Amino acid sequence: MAKLPPLTRLSEPHLDREAAPIYEAAMDAVEAAGVPYLLGGTFALNAHTGIWRDTKDLDLFVRPVDSRRALQALHGGGFETELVYESWLGKGWKGDVFVDVIWRNANGLFPVEDSWLENPASVRLFGRDAPVVPLEELIVSKMMVMGRFRYDGADVLHVLFSAADRMDWDKLAHICGEHIGLLLAHLHTFRWAYPGWQDRIPEEVLLRYERLARERASTFGPFRARLIDIQSFEVDVQEWGMPDPHRQALDSIFSDGAGKT
Repeated sequence: MAKLPPLTRLSEPHLDREAAPIYEAAMDAVEAAGVPYLLGGTFALNAHTGIWRDTKDLDLFVRPVDSRRALQALHGGGFETELVYESWLGKGWKGDVFVDVIWRNANGLFPVEDSWLENPASVRLFGRDAPVVPLEELIVSKMMVMGRFRYDGADVLHVLFSAADRMDWDKLAHICGEHIGLLLAHLHTFRWAYPGWQDRIPEEVLLRYERLARERASTFGPFRARLIDIQSFEVDVQEWGMPDPHRQALDSIFSDGAGKT
Protein backbone atom coordinates (compact mmCIF):
# COMPACT_ATOMS: atom_id res chain seq x y z
CA MET A 1 0.00 0.00 0.00
CA ALA A 2 1.33 3.45 -0.92
CA LYS A 3 2.26 5.65 2.01
CA LEU A 4 -0.24 8.46 2.51
CA PRO A 5 1.04 12.03 2.78
CA PRO A 6 1.00 13.50 6.30
CA LEU A 7 -2.21 15.20 7.37
CA THR A 8 -2.14 18.98 7.75
CA ARG A 9 -3.57 21.02 10.59
CA LEU A 10 -3.30 24.47 12.10
CA SER A 11 -0.68 24.21 14.82
CA GLU A 12 2.58 25.50 16.17
CA PRO A 13 5.54 23.34 15.09
CA HIS A 14 5.21 20.01 16.86
CA LEU A 15 8.38 18.00 16.51
CA ASP A 16 9.00 14.31 16.88
CA ARG A 17 10.93 13.59 20.06
CA GLU A 18 13.66 11.81 18.10
CA ALA A 19 13.93 14.48 15.41
CA ALA A 20 13.92 17.65 17.52
CA PRO A 21 17.45 17.43 19.00
CA ILE A 22 18.85 16.45 15.61
CA TYR A 23 17.23 19.44 13.91
CA GLU A 24 18.59 21.68 16.66
CA ALA A 25 22.08 20.20 16.21
CA ALA A 26 21.92 20.85 12.47
CA MET A 27 20.96 24.49 12.96
CA ASP A 28 23.66 24.90 15.62
CA ALA A 29 26.27 23.43 13.27
CA VAL A 30 25.55 25.71 10.29
CA GLU A 31 25.20 28.76 12.51
CA ALA A 32 28.52 28.03 14.23
CA ALA A 33 30.14 27.77 10.79
CA GLY A 34 28.71 31.16 9.80
CA VAL A 35 26.66 29.74 6.93
CA PRO A 36 23.59 31.88 6.14
CA TYR A 37 20.52 29.70 5.82
CA LEU A 38 16.74 29.72 5.65
CA LEU A 39 14.32 27.08 6.81
CA GLY A 40 12.09 25.84 4.02
CA GLY A 41 9.55 23.06 3.66
CA THR A 42 7.12 22.52 6.52
CA PHE A 43 8.66 25.23 8.70
CA ALA A 44 8.34 27.93 6.05
CA LEU A 45 4.79 26.82 5.24
CA ASN A 46 3.93 27.03 8.94
CA ALA A 47 5.43 30.50 9.30
CA HIS A 48 3.36 31.88 6.42
CA THR A 49 0.10 29.95 6.82
CA GLY A 50 -0.06 28.45 10.32
CA ILE A 51 -0.33 24.99 8.74
CA TRP A 52 1.77 22.21 10.23
CA ARG A 53 2.33 18.67 9.04
CA ASP A 54 4.52 16.15 10.78
CA THR A 55 7.89 15.75 9.12
CA LYS A 56 11.18 13.92 9.55
CA ASP A 57 13.02 16.23 7.18
CA LEU A 58 14.49 19.63 7.90
CA ASP A 59 15.08 21.73 4.77
CA LEU A 60 17.96 24.19 4.98
CA PHE A 61 18.08 26.57 2.01
CA VAL A 62 21.52 28.06 1.34
CA ARG A 63 23.17 29.92 -1.50
CA PRO A 64 24.95 27.70 -4.05
CA VAL A 65 28.28 29.18 -2.99
CA ASP A 66 27.62 28.01 0.58
CA SER A 67 26.37 24.50 -0.23
CA ARG A 68 29.57 22.57 0.39
CA ARG A 69 30.37 24.62 3.48
CA ALA A 70 26.93 23.77 4.91
CA LEU A 71 27.52 20.05 4.32
CA GLN A 72 30.96 20.31 5.89
CA ALA A 73 29.42 22.02 8.91
CA LEU A 74 26.92 19.19 9.30
CA HIS A 75 29.70 16.62 8.96
CA GLY A 76 31.66 18.43 11.64
CA GLY A 77 28.54 18.33 13.81
CA GLY A 78 28.43 14.55 13.72
CA PHE A 79 26.16 14.02 10.73
CA GLU A 80 26.74 11.59 7.92
CA THR A 81 26.58 13.62 4.73
CA GLU A 82 26.22 13.14 1.00
CA LEU A 83 26.25 15.45 -2.01
CA VAL A 84 23.26 13.92 -3.76
CA TYR A 85 22.92 16.20 -6.80
CA GLU A 86 25.64 18.73 -7.46
CA SER A 87 23.08 21.01 -9.03
CA TRP A 88 20.75 21.38 -6.05
CA LEU A 89 20.75 18.90 -3.12
CA GLY A 90 22.86 17.53 -0.31
CA LYS A 91 21.83 15.48 2.72
CA GLY A 92 22.90 15.02 6.30
CA TRP A 93 21.48 12.43 8.65
CA LYS A 94 21.68 10.83 12.04
CA GLY A 95 19.87 7.54 12.20
CA ASP A 96 16.53 7.88 10.42
CA VAL A 97 16.35 11.67 10.74
CA PHE A 98 17.40 13.66 7.67
CA VAL A 99 18.42 17.21 6.92
CA ASP A 100 18.20 18.39 3.31
CA VAL A 101 20.54 21.14 2.17
CA ILE A 102 18.96 22.82 -0.87
CA TRP A 103 20.38 25.57 -3.04
CA ARG A 104 18.01 25.66 -6.02
CA ASN A 105 14.94 23.90 -7.40
CA ALA A 106 15.37 20.29 -8.48
CA ASN A 107 14.84 21.32 -12.11
CA GLY A 108 17.89 23.62 -11.97
CA LEU A 109 15.98 26.90 -11.69
CA PHE A 110 15.60 29.55 -8.98
CA PRO A 111 18.90 29.38 -7.08
CA VAL A 112 18.94 30.83 -3.58
CA GLU A 113 20.24 34.40 -3.92
CA ASP A 114 21.42 37.09 -1.53
CA SER A 115 18.01 38.77 -1.81
CA TRP A 116 16.36 35.72 -0.22
CA LEU A 117 18.36 36.40 2.95
CA GLU A 118 17.67 40.12 3.26
CA ASN A 119 14.22 40.26 4.90
CA PRO A 120 13.20 36.75 5.88
CA ALA A 121 10.23 35.89 8.02
CA SER A 122 11.00 33.81 11.09
CA VAL A 123 9.67 31.03 13.26
CA ARG A 124 10.43 30.57 16.96
CA LEU A 125 12.34 27.32 17.25
CA PHE A 126 14.76 25.96 19.83
CA GLY A 127 14.88 29.24 21.70
CA ARG A 128 15.76 31.32 18.66
CA ASP A 129 14.07 33.20 15.86
CA ALA A 130 15.00 31.00 12.91
CA PRO A 131 14.81 32.59 9.45
CA VAL A 132 12.47 31.02 6.91
CA VAL A 133 12.18 31.28 3.13
CA PRO A 134 10.34 34.52 2.27
CA LEU A 135 6.78 34.43 1.00
CA GLU A 136 7.42 35.07 -2.69
CA GLU A 137 10.45 32.76 -2.85
CA LEU A 138 8.45 30.03 -1.13
CA ILE A 139 5.90 30.16 -3.95
CA VAL A 140 8.53 29.91 -6.70
CA SER A 141 10.22 27.03 -4.86
CA LYS A 142 6.92 25.12 -4.95
CA MET A 143 5.02 26.21 -8.05
CA MET A 144 7.00 23.93 -10.39
CA VAL A 145 6.73 20.84 -8.20
CA MET A 146 3.90 19.25 -10.17
CA GLY A 147 4.96 15.65 -10.58
CA ARG A 148 3.12 12.35 -10.50
CA PHE A 149 4.54 11.48 -7.09
CA ARG A 150 5.10 14.95 -5.63
CA TYR A 151 2.77 17.88 -6.04
CA ASP A 152 3.11 21.13 -4.09
CA GLY A 153 0.16 22.91 -5.69
CA ALA A 154 -1.90 22.59 -2.50
CA ASP A 155 0.86 24.41 -0.60
CA VAL A 156 0.81 27.20 -3.19
CA LEU A 157 -2.95 27.59 -2.80
CA HIS A 158 -2.71 27.62 0.99
CA VAL A 159 -0.02 30.31 0.86
CA LEU A 160 -2.21 32.38 -1.45
CA PHE A 161 -5.23 31.95 0.82
CA SER A 162 -3.31 32.83 3.98
CA ALA A 163 -0.93 35.51 2.78
CA ALA A 164 -2.11 37.09 -0.48
CA ASP A 165 -2.69 40.37 1.35
CA ARG A 166 1.03 40.41 2.26
CA MET A 167 2.25 39.45 -1.20
CA ASP A 168 4.63 41.72 -3.08
CA TRP A 169 3.13 41.06 -6.52
CA ASP A 170 5.83 43.07 -8.31
CA LYS A 171 8.58 41.07 -6.62
CA LEU A 172 6.82 37.81 -7.39
CA ALA A 173 6.50 38.70 -11.07
CA HIS A 174 10.18 39.63 -11.20
CA ILE A 175 11.32 36.37 -9.59
CA CYS A 176 9.12 34.22 -11.84
CA GLY A 177 10.51 35.75 -15.01
CA GLU A 178 9.45 33.82 -18.09
CA HIS A 179 7.61 31.29 -15.94
CA ILE A 180 4.94 33.76 -14.85
CA GLY A 181 2.41 31.94 -17.04
CA LEU A 182 2.70 28.89 -14.78
CA LEU A 183 2.17 31.07 -11.73
CA LEU A 184 -0.88 32.54 -13.44
CA ALA A 185 -2.27 29.02 -13.79
CA HIS A 186 -1.95 28.60 -10.01
CA LEU A 187 -3.75 31.91 -9.48
CA HIS A 188 -6.65 30.79 -11.65
CA THR A 189 -6.68 27.44 -9.82
CA PHE A 190 -6.95 29.38 -6.56
CA ARG A 191 -9.94 31.32 -7.83
CA TRP A 192 -11.60 28.05 -8.83
CA ALA A 193 -10.74 26.34 -5.54
CA TYR A 194 -11.79 29.27 -3.32
CA PRO A 195 -14.66 31.00 -5.17
CA GLY A 196 -15.68 32.78 -1.99
CA TRP A 197 -12.26 34.42 -1.73
CA GLN A 198 -11.47 35.22 -5.36
CA ASP A 199 -10.81 38.85 -4.53
CA ARG A 200 -7.66 37.86 -2.62
CA ILE A 201 -6.07 37.79 -6.07
CA PRO A 202 -6.54 41.36 -7.34
CA GLU A 203 -8.03 41.63 -10.83
CA GLU A 204 -5.25 44.04 -11.75
CA VAL A 205 -2.67 41.37 -10.89
CA LEU A 206 -4.36 38.80 -13.11
CA LEU A 207 -4.53 41.21 -16.05
CA ARG A 208 -0.91 42.28 -15.64
CA TYR A 209 0.35 38.71 -15.26
CA GLU A 210 -1.59 37.66 -18.38
CA ARG A 211 0.09 40.44 -20.33
CA LEU A 212 3.53 39.51 -18.97
CA ALA A 213 2.96 35.84 -19.78
CA ARG A 214 2.35 36.78 -23.43
CA GLU A 215 5.34 39.10 -23.56
CA ARG A 216 7.96 36.90 -21.91
CA ALA A 217 9.26 34.49 -24.51
CA SER A 218 10.55 31.03 -23.64
CA THR A 219 14.33 30.79 -23.41
CA PHE A 220 13.92 27.00 -23.45
CA GLY A 221 12.51 26.88 -26.96
CA PRO A 222 9.26 25.13 -27.84
CA PHE A 223 9.05 22.71 -24.88
CA ARG A 224 9.20 23.41 -21.13
CA ALA A 225 7.01 20.70 -19.57
CA ARG A 226 9.94 18.63 -18.26
CA LEU A 227 10.71 21.49 -15.87
CA ILE A 228 7.59 20.57 -13.85
CA ASP A 229 8.10 16.79 -13.85
CA ILE A 230 11.42 15.36 -15.01
CA GLN A 231 10.24 11.73 -15.01
CA SER A 232 6.79 12.03 -16.56
CA PHE A 233 8.01 14.06 -19.51
CA GLU A 234 11.02 11.88 -20.28
CA VAL A 235 9.01 10.29 -23.09
CA ASP A 236 8.72 13.66 -24.82
CA VAL A 237 12.49 13.94 -25.00
CA GLN A 238 13.38 10.30 -25.66
CA GLU A 239 10.54 9.32 -28.00
CA TRP A 240 9.16 12.51 -29.51
CA GLY A 241 12.48 14.28 -29.94
CA MET A 242 11.69 17.35 -27.86
CA PRO A 243 14.61 19.51 -26.70
CA ASP A 244 15.35 18.82 -23.04
CA PRO A 245 14.81 21.95 -20.91
CA HIS A 246 16.17 20.25 -17.79
CA ARG A 247 19.44 19.50 -19.58
CA GLN A 248 19.54 23.10 -20.77
CA ALA A 249 19.09 24.32 -17.20
CA LEU A 250 21.91 22.07 -16.00
CA ASP A 251 24.22 23.18 -18.79
CA SER A 252 23.66 26.78 -17.74
CA ILE A 253 24.84 25.82 -14.23
CA PHE A 254 27.89 23.82 -15.20
CA SER A 255 30.03 25.73 -17.67
CA ASP A 256 31.69 22.56 -18.94
CA GLY A 257 28.30 21.43 -20.24
CA ALA A 258 28.65 18.07 -18.52
CA GLY A 259 25.05 18.21 -17.38
CA LYS A 260 25.57 16.84 -13.88
CA THR A 261 22.28 16.03 -12.15
